[in-house]
Amino acid sequence: MSFEYTTGVIPDLSIQDLQQRRANTWETYGNCLGHSKSHYNHYILRLYDAELASRGVAADETIQGVFNGTGTY
Repeated sequence: MSFEYTTGVIPDLSIQDLQQRRANTWETYGNCLGHSKSHYNHYILRLYDAELASRGVAADETIQGVFNGTGTY
């Protein structure tokens, strides 16, 4: 698990890294069984979306995410 969202790393990520971590978080959020895991991945997903929006970039929903990949809870 990665807790990078609590350390202020998100603003320093490249757009490519943000997109991949967002895809990983989406994959984990959609396929996890635990309520807390689902909750925190949804929270992190919103942080990634907000950062992409602040940069004027739309989320790329064609990227294949990795369950429990980098950037997930």
